[in-house]
Amino acid sequence: MRLCKSIALDQNIAKFLQAKSTANVMLAQAKTKKEYKKVIVEMLSSIDSEPEDEKSLASSIKTVDLTMIPT
Repeated sequence: MRLCKSIALDQNIAKFLQAKSTANVMLAQAKTKKEYKKVIVEMLSSIDSEPEDEKSLASSIKTVDLTMIPT
């Protein structure tokens, strides 16, 4: 069970770091204040749709957990 929590944590950390990297690139490419605000709005709206992604992540974590049961 502890290993499964570690895998879930690693997946969440990887997902966060990827999102952070993408956000940094998008913000760095904004040349005007208007473009910067547009990127911020897009990122905030994507956060609103995230619970669906978290549900699919939880379902994949359960799958990983089941495969780790010794037979």
